[in-house]
Order: sequence, then structure tokens, then C-alpha cells
Amino acid sequence: MTMARKAECVYLISFLAGIVLANTLGVEELRHYGILNEYFVKQLLYASINYDDLLFYVAENRGAVFFLLFLLGITRIGIPTHFVYLAWNGFSFGVAMVSVIVNFGIRGIPVLCALLFPHYLFYIPLYLILFGLSCYLGKREMKRQSASGGLPEKVLFLGGIVMTLGLFFIGIMTESYVNPRIMKKLVKIL
Repeated sequence: MTMARKAECVYLISFLAGIVLANTLGVEELRHYGILNEYFVKQLLYASINYDDLLFYVAENRGAVFFLLFLLGITRIGIPTHFVYLAWNGFSFGVAMVSVIVNFGIRGIPVLCALLFPHYLFYIPLYLILFGLSCYLGKREMKRQSASGGLPEKVLFLGGIVMTLGLFFIGIMTESYVNPRIMKKLVKIL
């Protein structure tokens, strides 16, 4: 089984576990769960958002996670770290999916999509590049190639770093400046 196939399995199993857990919590618990209830989403209509403060908050929180994934990803525990991250994301998404459906009914699906748009268009490729670099470095470590490496390896590694930084920057910008506006427009039509 390829590494990508294993990653898909981990994500899907975790996603299903999140769905099962959310369903066992009960409707009343999910109605009060975090930011995915109707009360919180409606508050977006009246909230005054300082986009610059939001940018720093998002950069700090997302940056810590992606920086840690990058740093651990270039070590021997890189691939297991990515699998833990995938499992947590799959589980969280499963719980979130059930929560928005309980709170909003079928209208919850656009709410969840809006919460993830457009920044996840950049975060997903960013994560895939980080995962790919970890897999590449892990295979290289297992083969015990020479420590010096060739020019193509260095170019590939540096290109991956540049692409992840670019995707990260665009992702946090869209999450901070574009996503809140999308959410406000969506809440108006709900």
C-alpha cells in the first residue's frame, strides 16, 4: 500500500470516528458545540472585525502548526507526525459535519463549506507538499543515500519550501480578509 493510500485510509477512518462520536453525543450537546451553532454564526452579522488583528491571530495559530509539521516532517518522526495530524483533521471534520447538520439542517453544508473557503484551497496543497517532502525525505533516509545529495534534490527541497511559504502566505491572507466577508454574506441569506 502506498503512503498516499495509507494517508487516505487514516483520514477516512478518523472522519468516520468523528461522525460516530458526534452522533453519540446527542443533539443537545451538538446544539451548544463551539462555533458551529446558529447563535454564533448569527453573531457574525453584528461583529466588528479587525482584519489586521485577525491576520496576526491566524498567522500565529496556523504558522505554529505548519512550522511544527515542517520541522518534524524533516526528521525520522515526520511521517507518523503527519498521520497524527491527518487523523486529528479527519476526526474534527467528522464532528464538525454532524454538528452543522444538527444545528442548521441541510443549510449546514454551505455553512461548513463557507467556513473553509477560500483558504483551504491553499492549505490543502500546502499540506500535501509538506507531506510529500516528509515522504521523500523518509524514503531517502531509508535508502541511506549520500549526505551531500545532488543538485536536483536540493532544488526540489528548496522549491518545496518556497511553495509552502507562498501557499501559507496566501492562505492566511484569504482566511483573514476574504473568509469573514464570505461568512457575513452567507449569514445574511440564512
